[in-house]
Amino acid sequence: MWWIFTSVVLGTLMVNIDSSVVNVLIPTLERAFHRPPSLLQWTVSVYLLVVTTLLPLLGALSDSGSRKNYYLMGVALFTISSALCAIATNLMELIIFRMIQGLGGALIMANVMSIITFTFPPERRGKPLGYVNSIVALGTIIGPGLGSVLLSLFGWRSVFWINIPIGMISLALSIVHLPPLRTSKEEQPLDLVGAIWITAAVSAMFFEFSEAGTWGWMSAPSIVLLVTSVVCFLLFLVHERHTPAPLIQLTYFRIPSFGLSVVSSFLSYVLMMMPQFLLPLFLRDVQGESATRVGLVLMTQSLSMFVFSPVAGWLSDRYGPRAWPLIGMAIVGISVAIFSSLSAHTPLAYTTLDLFLFGLGLSLFTAPNNALVLAAVPPQHSGEVGSLLALVRNLGRLVGIAVSSAELTVSHVNGSGMVNSHTLVTAFERTFFIGVILSTLAFATSISVSLHRWLVGNT
Repeated sequence: MWWIFTSVVLGTLMVNIDSSVVNVLIPTLERAFHRPPSLLQWTVSVYLLVVTTLLPLLGALSDSGSRKNYYLMGVALFTISSALCAIATNLMELIIFRMIQGLGGALIMANVMSIITFTFPPERRGKPLGYVNSIVALGTIIGPGLGSVLLSLFGWRSVFWINIPIGMISLALSIVHLPPLRTSKEEQPLDLVGAIWITAAVSAMFFEFSEAGTWGWMSAPSIVLLVTSVVCFLLFLVHERHTPAPLIQLTYFRIPSFGLSVVSSFLSYVLMMMPQFLLPLFLRDVQGESATRVGLVLMTQSLSMFVFSPVAGWLSDRYGPRAWPLIGMAIVGISVAIFSSLSAHTPLAYTTLDLFLFGLGLSLFTAPNNALVLAAVPPQHSGEVGSLLALVRNLGRLVGIAVSSAELTVSHVNGSGMVNSHTLVTAFERTFFIGVILSTLAFATSISVSLHRWLVGNT
């Protein structure tokens, strides 16, 4: 059982390292390919775009076939495309190979939670889900640091070569230990129309949030993209309600413990990105900290999640998952309120401790909340549900960055477009005031889930 878990965890680690490691390459790639950062950022963005848009379709696809085969296909694609990225001779090649990497990463993400759901019984599921959250945090921790070390010692291509041994080990373990994990669900045609609508909606939202800082949030292109995203999403919902084989079972959202937990999950990922986006600017430009000290402080959140996510999974298995999302989100809300009160004279140790507290709250929330979501649906639909959770995670992160960036844009007072310290403090306070509201909403939805499960358990 744990050999199966190890094989999929290696794939998860590889994907998460690669999602954060490429950011450190941008200055080096600028010199290597002689292209501006506005083009080079697509080596990062295109990966996230492909992963996010393909997750619903690939989740449904895995539910209709062998999860082992699709997972192996994802690891193989990711490993091969990593080698191709390492030998890319120009920027266009690198972007195309990163797209293939995104496809491999989406296949991996679409099957990890489903494989865990089929491998572990409900009463033992919290602990492995907690470990998965730790691996995600670990990938976030070591990605930039590992990339910097490899970059300085062996050059930028080594950042992609490092995926090869990890991918080969994951492939070998999966071939030996991973069973086919086929469901008994009758094979149904894929919902390609639904996939097109949700892909268009997410893509338009992605481009809107990526470029609105340059275009302006109220510019014509931004408004067109926003309207396009909303219209495509509404068309997706209408289509899903009437198709016999929907991409996402909207009926599950009528189950309070499912729908409300998904909403809470989305809000938690929005909250997660706020300090990650704003704290580096605040610590560097307002408090005058060095880049090294800023990097060490930011590692605190991921380190806290790495340590406490397995503990949260164990607590969920031992005492049930109902109470822990409440406790976790309460801690997150307190931490966000503290963030909103930081000033230029706040001691760095105080900020570091609060970031550690923030990671603790997210840890206590995430694994038990995911267990609630997966427990609310039949196992044969765990692939699409796992993909939905990954989609919610990516969208939440994107919206979190957008909200933080929007506050910076609104708070601009310098005609050159640069953000001075006064502007940054204002944006910081406004963003975390919004964070307090969002954490309150997430706490309220978690209370509703707990009450529903208590009422169901006592009827």
